[in-house]
Amino acid sequence: MFAAWSLFWSSFVAVLIWLWHWFRVLWVCRVATLASIGGGLFIVYLPQTLDLFADTGLRWWHWSVFLFLVFSWAWIVHITGRRALQYDDWLCEARQTDLSDDRRSELRAKYYCPALLIPRVLGILVFVFVGYAMWTARRNLGDAVEGLPPAREAVSVLDALLVLVAIIAVGYTIAVVRRRKVAASLAGRALPDPPLLAGKIPLLALVFEPITRGLRGRLRTSTRIQIALAIAWTFITIIFFVAVANPHGVADWFPRVLLLPVVIAGGVLLFGEFAALSHRWETPLLLVFVGVSALLAKWSDHYNDTRWFSALPHSRSAAVGETAQITFAQALERWRAANPCDGNATPCPQPLIIAAAGGASRAAFQTVSVLGAMLDLGLAEKATYGNVRNRIFAISSVSGSSVGATVMRAALTDALEAGNPDMPPCKQSSNAAWWGATKGADASGVTRKFDPTKSWLDCLQQLTAGDYLSPVTVGLAYRDNFPLGKLWADRAVLLEEGFERRYYNVTNKGAKACDATTANGMCRRFGYHPDPRTAGAWIPLLFINGTSVSTGRRILTSDVSAGDLGDGKAPLVKLAYDIGELRNSRRKDGKADDPSEGAGNLLLSTAATMSCRFPVISPHGTIRDRKGEMIDRIVDGGYYENDGLATATDIVNALKKAGLKPIIVRIGNEPEHEISADRDLGRPGPKLPDASESALFDVYLSIVRGLLATRSGHEDALAEIATNSLDGPDRMIAIGVRPVAYDAREPGPFCRQKIGTKATMKIVSMSWWMSQPVQAYLDAQLCVPENWQKLACALRLDGRCEAARRN
Repeated sequence: MFAAWSLFWSSFVAVLIWLWHWFRVLWVCRVATLASIGGGLFIVYLPQTLDLFADTGLRWWHWSVFLFLVFSWAWIVHITGRRALQYDDWLCEARQTDLSDDRRSELRAKYYCPALLIPRVLGILVFVFVGYAMWTARRNLGDAVEGLPPAREAVSVLDALLVLVAIIAVGYTIAVVRRRKVAASLAGRALPDPPLLAGKIPLLALVFEPITRGLRGRLRTSTRIQIALAIAWTFITIIFFVAVANPHGVADWFPRVLLLPVVIAGGVLLFGEFAALSHRWETPLLLVFVGVSALLAKWSDHYNDTRWFSALPHSRSAAVGETAQITFAQALERWRAANPCDGNATPCPQPLIIAAAGGASRAAFQTVSVLGAMLDLGLAEKATYGNVRNRIFAISSVSGSSVGATVMRAALTDALEAGNPDMPPCKQSSNAAWWGATKGADASGVTRKFDPTKSWLDCLQQLTAGDYLSPVTVGLAYRDNFPLGKLWADRAVLLEEGFERRYYNVTNKGAKACDATTANGMCRRFGYHPDPRTAGAWIPLLFINGTSVSTGRRILTSDVSAGDLGDGKAPLVKLAYDIGELRNSRRKDGKADDPSEGAGNLLLSTAATMSCRFPVISPHGTIRDRKGEMIDRIVDGGYYENDGLATATDIVNALKKAGLKPIIVRIGNEPEHEISADRDLGRPGPKLPDASESALFDVYLSIVRGLLATRSGHEDALAEIATNSLDGPDRMIAIGVRPVAYDAREPGPFCRQKIGTKATMKIVSMSWWMSQPVQAYLDAQLCVPENWQKLACALRLDGRCEAARRN
């Protein structure tokens, strides 16, 4: 019995020691492990990264570069892990004294298998993760292949890529097995270096340590290999500093999916050397790096300030108003003049209030798709629908839809200044980031025809289909680790510059950000609403919703101040702050205005980001008064409420006091999922919850998920309040993301695609870029009867639908 127990215990201890050897090797290779497994999980489990693989706008040479970068990613992972193990410093006894040959041989025998296999497996896992991500992206498009040509094209590309990834993975495996012999040949040695404890020292030690220290390690290190690694390390370090200084340039060189391996593997060699030096100096240098970054963020307290400008050029056109904000009474007077009506002898049409939900580029694209289709319909069928543009009184936007709203404002105002308010400012472009730029046929075989120079729908879609994600990702991964406000701006400004560059690129002014001479496009000053009686056309009002960090209330960036006392009693939006009021607030300390703070002028691009500051991708924005004192911090409007319904309801109540009967068009972009038929509440009320299976760290993460999910509950409550504020539930028109199918009998006035069969996407990516299949899927929402029937009915001039509702 004792012998059996002793055997069991000794076996158990042997297994623990064996596992310890493997985990210790993993720890030594922690930078390579994070780059391989962490980076792999990043691309596999995020819908935003999966959508990058469905990009049909990249050409064959783009994908060739991507595959080369994936190979480089795997190779860097392997070489970083291998060199970390070839240093002696990860063993305590090696740092205290030189290892004897016998002791070195003993340790090599103990750690040989994990030291040989782990770097190789980490490199191979890169291909496994990339292949799995491609397969997952392909599977998501499976139910849309027959209906959406862009989805079919993306699947064909993914099939070819999967085969190529498999071939390259096999070639990589053969190359990495033979690598040590090739390296030995290059170094002029008969035998290759051992996979661990080769007596080498980190490259950084050659720089930071005196020449006398570690001399034996220097002598053991191959000069040629060290020189080659030093050159590679220097090259990657240069790329790092270029990325910090010029994120837009790096994003232009490595657009979208090409950026993934660059960002994930770009700092592996550098941080691998820091990790190796940490062992040598017995100092947690990586943790020190994080601490320094945190201290810089604390020191650069102006780094996340919102951008204000004291001197912006005015346009000389009559399309620009004289004051930054107007009163609600002025706005109502201008809207009536544009329609025209007086509410008495000449009845006014039903004003349209657009409540647009947040959701990054998906929200921007969905918002302008609906609005662009409405504008085109009003121009093409005026006899039936009238001037739809004039009926849109205001847009209450949140997060990503604020980008769509401000882009529409820029385009409409540029068209006014060009002398033709009905002609979009876009130029025909071959930029394949937009799904309409690629040639193809719909399900019936008819070639798709798009013209951004004539169609508002095409123009606005093209303007919002840009790649805003790449520069922001570079800023997040590189620049914002060194928050030096006087040298460069944060990633929120990179996002704003992305809006500016995209707009100018599509309008043939060159991809450039705003400067002191620009006064149009997204570089136009926010506000200064034009009077249609002098400008020539009506421009819908904007109400952009942000959230106060200090109080959780709304912060509005709007053409009409939230504090406007329209009836002399109560403000227009009672429970919200106005950005202009915060900016121009005064404290009784006698302090003069800070000249560096400028005046209260915002660019349209900055106005958009006053709402779209969701976690990680965008930082908070610090709001300061004219004296430079911090007043508040602003974050994404979706923290308060994601559909813009709260502000829309305030506008509805103000319009009803003026004797009007408004309609709310609620534009959502979150895909609707069917609840199982066997799960029914059994009474009118909300849908039953559909909780997922338990996961790791649920004890902690469930609290976070619950807090984030409360906004959905707020949306439902506010939707009920908004509906009750209208003259009937039929005046709340909801447009969502639903499975689509073409109905030849009644395609609707907005539909321009013929869907062969039912097309569905389970995952519709929410990011600052969307693949062409996702864009086509959102465009096809205009063909869904639940989306277009009520809207078309509300826009008709003949009152036929109104009579049908009364009956």
